[in-house]
Amino acid sequence: MPVEQVLCLAALLPRESHQNGCLHGRLYNQLKHAANSSDKAGNLFATIFDAIPNQTIVITPLAGVVPSAQNVIDGVRLAKPDAVFLAPPFLEQIAKDPRMLDTIRANTETVVYGGGDVSQSLGDAMAPKVQLFNFNGSTETGSFPLLRPSDNFPSQDWKYILPHPAAGLEFRPSAHGLYEVFIVKNKVYEDEQP
Repeated sequence: MPVEQVLCLAALLPRESHQNGCLHGRLYNQLKHAANSSDKAGNLFATIFDAIPNQTIVITPLAGVVPSAQNVIDGVRLAKPDAVFLAPPFLEQIAKDPRMLDTIRANTETVVYGGGDVSQSLGDAMAPKVQLFNFNGSTETGSFPLLRPSDNFPSQDWKYILPHPAAGLEFRPSAHGLYEVFIVKNKVYEDEQP
């Protein structure tokens, strides 16, 4: 599936699973590689577990170079990837700088973020320029199977997700108005649960 069909959530548009789409092609992964980190296993899914079955070419920054938004821009300008995977602070720095945002728009189609929230105003600044969506998952299970529209990119819905119904994801209220995700065995889809 081409990256351009992996789109942000819009409830009224036809949907398809993005599990095999958002990481297909060439992915510039700004996140620290899990092999070099004792506390973050989640990036293994983008760099290895999702990359291999999706036939993704993962492009990573040079080891030993201090991560910065400018280094991301330089890497994207040179590599011209189909998608860029960013930590929220880098996405926000890029969204604040019109020159950086123009470089992203000129050199990639999709920006994916994970590992935290992005402010509404800065996400809104980036979303009309590229396909922007979040990548959700957990260290224990990897990325959650999500549905994304297969048609026109609805830039206003960049912050929302729609879990695949077979995944059995249930969001339960937690402290301070937040929700925690639980994976509930779905007996209807017992043999199909992703």
